[in-house]
Amino acid sequence: MELSVIIVNYNVKEFLEQCIYSVKKASKNIKTEIFVVDNSSVDGSIEMIGNLFPEINLIINDKNLGFGTACNQAIKISKGNHILILNPDTIVSENSFDVCIDFMNKNQNAGAIGVKMINGKGKFLPESKRALPTPSSAFFKIFGFSALFPSSKLFGKYQLKYLDENQIHEIEVLSGAFMFIKREALEKSGLFDEKFFMYGEDIDLSYRIIKSGYKNYYLPTTTIIHYKGESTKKSSLKYVKLFYEAMIIFAKKHYTGKKRTTYLILIQLAIYFRASFSVIKRTFDKLILPFMDISSIYLFYLWLIPFWSNFLYNYKSYYSFKFINYYVPVIILIWIISLFIYGGYKRNTKINNIIKSIIFGSLFILVVYSLLPETYRYSRALLIIGSIAMLIFSLLNRFIINLFSLNRISFSKQKKEKALIIGYEDETIFTDKLIDTLYTIDKYSANIYNNTQSFSDKIKKINELIKINKIETLIFYLKKISTSEIIQIMLETKDLNLDYKIVLPESNSIVGSKSIINAETIPELNLNIISKPLNIFLKRIVDIGFSLFFLILSPIFLLIIKNNKIFIKKVIDVLISKKTWVSYYNKSTNHTKGLPKLKKGVIFTTSPLDKTDNEIYNLNLNYAKNYKFYKDILLILKSIKLIISQNSK
Repeated sequence: MELSVIIVNYNVKEFLEQCIYSVKKASKNIKTEIFVVDNSSVDGSIEMIGNLFPEINLIINDKNLGFGTACNQAIKISKGNHILILNPDTIVSENSFDVCIDFMNKNQNAGAIGVKMINGKGKFLPESKRALPTPSSAFFKIFGFSALFPSSKLFGKYQLKYLDENQIHEIEVLSGAFMFIKREALEKSGLFDEKFFMYGEDIDLSYRIIKSGYKNYYLPTTTIIHYKGESTKKSSLKYVKLFYEAMIIFAKKHYTGKKRTTYLILIQLAIYFRASFSVIKRTFDKLILPFMDISSIYLFYLWLIPFWSNFLYNYKSYYSFKFINYYVPVIILIWIISLFIYGGYKRNTKINNIIKSIIFGSLFILVVYSLLPETYRYSRALLIIGSIAMLIFSLLNRFIINLFSLNRISFSKQKKEKALIIGYEDETIFTDKLIDTLYTIDKYSANIYNNTQSFSDKIKKINELIKINKIETLIFYLKKISTSEIIQIMLETKDLNLDYKIVLPESNSIVGSKSIINAETIPELNLNIISKPLNIFLKRIVDIGFSLFFLILSPIFLLIIKNNKIFIKKVIDVLISKKTWVSYYNKSTNHTKGLPKLKKGVIFTTSPLDKTDNEIYNLNLNYAKNYKFYKDILLILKSIKLIISQNSK
């Protein structure tokens, strides 16, 4: 057996599927065995392997044993002359194994090899080549000197950034994402140290391989994609704790005397520094917007109340302190709660969400206000002016936050991304719901690779299409196009700020960097179904609100309505929930087949004029799938003449 590939998996099914597929392509002409050690995944990884890759050697653990322990389980029963430790969130080139084996055969002193790694954006990953974490390199990394002076041999030593990423180098530390190890070197150095649960075990093993008399090499003659961190969240406190605990284990194991003491002190400082920074950042990130919203509207009211009092009554203290000290905080609290409910504090929230939240909160405040005794009603005008101000401040605050790249609101209209499919015509299905739902496909997609042009000419063609058509996403169909070509295209276009997605043959998922889109769930991904409890409630509020509105103004309407009994009956029917103001056009069962049930409407979502049954159904379907209560309000306002018309039924 020439090669044993060992992959430790933990809840990254879609990435694992692509990884195994690329490994099988890369080992086509090499006698290879593949092991997957699953650390108690619950995402269907085991079932996927059984269905798609039954030939894989699968080891199933009933709990997460950690990376090193899981690797050792497979190493002990493997038979290959070479062993590859590979992350599941990687895609290897077709030539990766051949290149590594050839280098090993030509360099007998080579104990282990790392390769050039790029992330899901096509950017070079500096951890492809690293040095041992000495006290000095740890200090420079912890306090940011390595980032400030990456090309310095003194400050940038840990990630060896001063070494050319396109040249072969002898290095000290390999990445656990891709460790190609000679078996005899592993037998001399020993297996992974199982004291390391996660992180640090690759550093420890790399160091022991060197101490066993072998050399570690960085080999950029082959490149792999490493999506990086898909099974871990590196900004989390758990990651900080695990990583630096691993560094402490390494220091205690390999360093002695003053060097060990210095290193341990630095690591402890790093733990407190990173943990404190992480807590402060998370707290700031969560509280900054609510704080800005609360303070801005409260300060506005502090100015508005005396101004309004003086404007109307020529007396600045007309309104009692109770209003500013008790009523205003309650009003603001309702708006803040409404913003939370509508996702106003989520990243990349839409303007519509902000508008809806303020409208809903303001309506709730006005309803409660109308129920209060007369002596507790201060000023409806102050509430309305405050609502407008709250909306303006909410949008303005998010715009200010966006200036600091915190992405708290999206000001662009939601639209499909422009995508270019890189693949062969016979494997590209343009009618696929998953692709069609998310992307606008460039019409030249099918022809890019379906010709006899050289690869360099195809690259030029791709670059032209990206620039001319303002392409945002490249989608690779991984079948006839090679992983090597995918990687080369990513490297050639890495400066164009593109998203890269990969689709496997006959797969139902699109996978990209920190992005998995599944065809089974995408139809419901961004929908706002009318049957949701919140939408049912909002629709009923609209019905009641307009019914009361029409009843209050009925003396005026009745003067211009000939058959006022029909009008009053419609209003009462909606008020008692016998009808709804807005509903489907439903003159045939084909118009609403399979849609959530709605009461008969006074007005309809669409007019049947010049429309086929299928077109009417699609309009009804869109109304049911993407319900917006404010659209009901607009439609009712536009249709008032129809509603009070004598001929309305």
